Amino acid sequence: MKTLLTFLIFIYALFAYSSPFDSAFGRVPTMSPKEASAIKEASEANDVSKALEILKEASSKKWAGSAIWFNLANVQMSCDDTASAIESYRQSIKLMPSFFMAQKNLAFALEKVGREDEAFVEMKKALALSGGSDCSILSRLALRSARKGDFSSALNFCNQALMYDSSNKEMYFAKAIFLFELGMFAECEKICTLILSQDENHIEALRLIGKSRAMRGDYKSAISAFEILKKSGKAKVPDIVFLGDLLAREKLYQRSAENYLKADKQESLEKVAFAMLYSGDALGALKLSDKLAKPAKLKLVGLANANLSKNIEAKKNLEEYLTIRADDLYVALRLADIYFAEGQYSKSQALYVQCQSDSKMMLSALYGEMKVEIAKLNYRQALRLAKRIEKINPTSEISNYAKLLEKHCSEME
Repeated sequence: MKTLLTFLIFIYALFAYSSPFDSAFGRVPTMSPKEASAIKEASEANDVSKALEILKEASSKKWAGSAIWFNLANVQMSCDDTASAIESYRQSIKLMPSFFMAQKNLAFALEKVGREDEAFVEMKKALALSGGSDCSILSRLALRSARKGDFSSALNFCNQALMYDSSNKEMYFAKAIFLFELGMFAECEKICTLILSQDENHIEALRLIGKSRAMRGDYKSAISAFEILKKSGKAKVPDIVFLGDLLAREKLYQRSAENYLKADKQESLEKVAFAMLYSGDALGALKLSDKLAKPAKLKLVGLANANLSKNIEAKKNLEEYLTIRADDLYVALRLADIYFAEGQYSKSQALYVQCQSDSKMMLSALYGEMKVEIAKLNYRQALRLAKRIEKINPTSEISNYAKLLEKHCSEME
């Protein structure tokens, strides 16, 4: 028996398969003198191929029992002959149905070759033989459940594993992940906080606690966690982008932009630059413009200068932008306003008419065209446009203005 245990430990050390000490419920088969002799000879062989030869020959004998087939399977696994190992494990179990290690290794071998459904069935059998206490099986079952999106089951398996191995740090953190996926953010953060109190360099826990805080709406605390992660030097690009998103959400656009720049996230940088512009910080937006590529740069610079009443610069950039993106009617509307301010009525009117094709721009464009007609002293056309506006969006203001225009037109007759 001692020789068998020695050989099993030898196999386990090489190939990370079950040793007889994996579970308090683990059982090993009894052996005849012939089986013990064959296993001893295989364990003392100079190489794996010789051990395989010895055990194969022994397995062909009538006296070959469960221990022979189990050791043969382990050696076959070491030779990467998983298919043969699976059959040998099955034979070992057939001869001794309560052989926990053979049952467990069969499950892991099936898992290795991608036969996950079969592996799952065998794992449940092995788990039953262990009295529900084998943590390596429980961790695999938890992972399998998580991959299928069943985080409740994953959490249950995780909790069961921690009952027998409360010091298992990997399973403890896995529990935090499953709690996060189930929306149990306070419990998730509690575990992450405890992990970080024991290991302040646990980057995954720091990342998870930041995401959990963000999910429950505590954005400032989430920012704090990701800032610490960034300062650690171990933040990945998605972490830096996530921090940028959090800062943008809090309207901290300059800090957000710094993170997008660091992550080389051009699309996000463009969004935050325009958010800065639309929030009223035209100068801040202009500072970011050099970091943008065309055509976004042309649009940003043009609109920023328009907001600063620098019409010459704005017109130059917006005109060039529209040669690239003629379908951007918001920019066309802004450029029409600049043309109108400079007295370029024909150009202005053409753009106002173009912008009326977009329902979102229609009213502004109609008001713009009406202003052009009034500036050109075309009051009847202005009245026609005023009535059209009144029909689309009736207000006392436009109704009164239409009446004034109507009166003026009558007096001109």
